[in-house]
Amino acid sequence: MNADDERALGLTMGAVRRLAAGVDAQTHYLEQLGTAPNADELALEFDDSYKPLNARLAESDIPNGLSSAVQRLDELLLSFSGPENADLWTTRALTAAPQWRGVRRAAQHVIDEATAAGLNRVAKRH
Repeated sequence: MNADDERALGLTMGAVRRLAAGVDAQTHYLEQLGTAPNADELALEFDDSYKPLNARLAESDIPNGLSSAVQRLDELLLSFSGPENADLWTTRALTAAPQWRGVRRAAQHVIDEATAAGLNRVAKRH
């Protein structure tokens, strides 16, 4: 994997780890950022880091299983975005909404795929 792929993957995995974290850790993170009770920063960080990675996926050495898992996480987040779902983007929703339980499971799957591919070193560096 080249350096640009490693950097893009590392940045994305940092956001993925925050999406996989438990509700208390997510809420604490958002409070530290000063964005709580809004939870959209979790998805915004992922989106900001995933766009450069996504642009590289077709020509990168990133394994297909990992690539698919990251794309699925992106699709899941997009499935409940938009102003009509504003109530799902709060710290309260992190606890109560099934969408966020699904996000945490999908994010953990990304981490598992990175580990299985031997990329946990890259994933933890950034």
